[in-house]
Order: sequence, then C-alpha cells, then structure tokens
Amino acid sequence: MKIHFTHSERAVLGALVGNARRVMSRSQLLDAIAGPGSDSTDRSIDFVINRLRAKLGDQARAPSFIATRYGEGYVWIAGPTLG
Repeated sequence: MKIHFTHSERAVLGALVGNARRVMSRSQLLDAIAGPGSDSTDRSIDFVINRLRAKLGDQARAPSFIATRYGEGYVWIAGPTLG
C-alpha cells in the first residue's frame, strides 16, 4: 500500500523520525514546515499530526508511531523495522 503525504506532512514526519525518541515542540515542528519565524500557528501542527496519524493508522490514545507529550509537543516512538 502506498501512502501519499503533503509537503507539510513529509516535513513533520521527517523532523519526528530524524529526532526519534526526542520530544519535538510545536514551534520546532513549525520551523520544519515553514522555516524559522513563520506566521503559522501552533494549532496547524496539531492538524498535520492528526492527518499523519490517520494516514498511518495511528491512534492518539494508544500510539504506535507519534505520541503526544502534553505541554511539550510530539515524539516519534516507533522503533526501527528489520526486514
């Protein structure tokens, strides 16, 4: 199965995977999408995360890929796959 991601989804996914197991703040993820000093809001990251979770079949309450750290941001929790 092939999953198609938007530019913003790819940028956020790349930032999360590239910093696996480290909490990324909303502002760090915004910088990944639009660059430092962007006029975008923190809520736009929440929308991108929700779309990523839907495409990956991930659930916010029982995540396999993207976990929420309330008051901090998001973290990529999936381990590497062998294959």
